[in-house]
Amino acid sequence: CNSTFVNPDGFERMRHNPLFILTAVVGAQSLSLFKTQRKLQEQHGFSVTRKTINHWKKKYRHLMKK
Repeated sequence: CNSTFVNPDGFERMRHNPLFILTAVVGAQSLSLFKTQRKLQEQHGFSVTRKTINHWKKKYRHLMKK
């Protein structure tokens, strides 16, 4: 059928790399959103808004409990 299937991992249809998302979520656990945003920009050259980081934090909160 020429279709490609992938195992669902919770990051389907996400625009950004899951590694960057998890880095932001982990950082937001101990840092403010502003400091997390700045850290991503300085260390990884990756720029997202604080609103986006907060959204990821809420969406992927369940991964932090495991």
